[in-house]
Amino acid sequence: MSKNINVEKSQSVYFDLVYECGNVKVKSRPSAAKWYLNNEEIGSTPGEKTALKEGQYDVKVVKDGYIDWTGKVTVKAGGVESIEAVLKEVDKIKGEWKEPITGIEFVLIPAGKFDMGSPDDEKSRSSDEGPVHEVTLDAFYMAKYEVTNSQYVKFLNDVGKRGPSGQQWFNTEQESSYSKISGTAGNFNVKAGYENHPVVTVSYYGAEAFVKWLAGKTGKKISLPTEAEWEYACRAGTSTPFYFGNCLSTSQANYDGNYPYEGCDKGKYIQAPVKVGSYPKNNFGLFDMHGNVWEWCLEFYDSNYYKSSPEKNPMGPSSGSSRVLRGGSWNSYARSCRSANRSDYSPSILYDDVGLRPCIRLGQ
Repeated sequence: MSKNINVEKSQSVYFDLVYECGNVKVKSRPSAAKWYLNNEEIGSTPGEKTALKEGQYDVKVVKDGYIDWTGKVTVKAGGVESIEAVLKEVDKIKGEWKEPITGIEFVLIPAGKFDMGSPDDEKSRSSDEGPVHEVTLDAFYMAKYEVTNSQYVKFLNDVGKRGPSGQQWFNTEQESSYSKISGTAGNFNVKAGYENHPVVTVSYYGAEAFVKWLAGKTGKKISLPTEAEWEYACRAGTSTPFYFGNCLSTSQANYDGNYPYEGCDKGKYIQAPVKVGSYPKNNFGLFDMHGNVWEWCLEFYDSNYYKSSPEKNPMGPSSGSSRVLRGGSWNSYARSCRSANRSDYSPSILYDDVGLRPCIRLGQ
């Protein structure tokens, strides 16, 4: 709004200046990180954004190899707000354990907080991925790779069965060409050349039986991961749709490259699971969290669970009819491989693109 004021010669006029905007300065340790206000990229640190309207803003500072820093700042008229973000490095976390029964390698996942779910503007999201909510997790171990055929056969031959009636654990090669396990109870074997491929056609019952068996053998709290543990481990400090960024290429994961993520390039389609560890790892040192095979999670599925889930170590609903799967598979479109994507199946299904990845809980 403007107003004309007539001033006579030799007359003095005084004005009180009213500032309607403020500034925000952001620096980080280490520097040269990207920073955002309300999800809009501003630039690199150190940096300053001027002429901001009064109000509260979400601040995010991101640098490869470090956990995203998030916070809030309140801008006041005429003021300058300063923020220093101290970034925690994620790719120097130490701690691995190789269990002696099957040889599964576990990686220590540090305790921390993260925003679980996907924002409303994430492409191809589903409503069950919201609302985005902050989750705090204790440290735990996660298997570096998906469970392989050779590892699963050790379990089968030790217990000498395929599961109780109505709860079949897996299919043999005679029942599904994608399964590379053949034989009979107590004498199962893996087709040559497929020892280190992920086991598939495993039901939830078969995944649950495996981790309970391994827990009994080792004395460790081995389990299937919760959804929160799985997503935290997958993201490894990132907030983008994939831990590689806003796109997922078929040189980064095994999925149906004919159907890339929106705005991204097409790739190849292998049409089968591949040897574990064939693609790059994430910042926590985990392989194949996107694609290859779907991975069973511990809990029941509830599309509305995020609306009421506890903030610390959520364990999922107490009841339900289906179980959660995460990560997508060799047969999935890229959108289903996103870090936040949720899927669910009957616990009895024996699909050719479903496997598992165990975790170990510490001190819970």
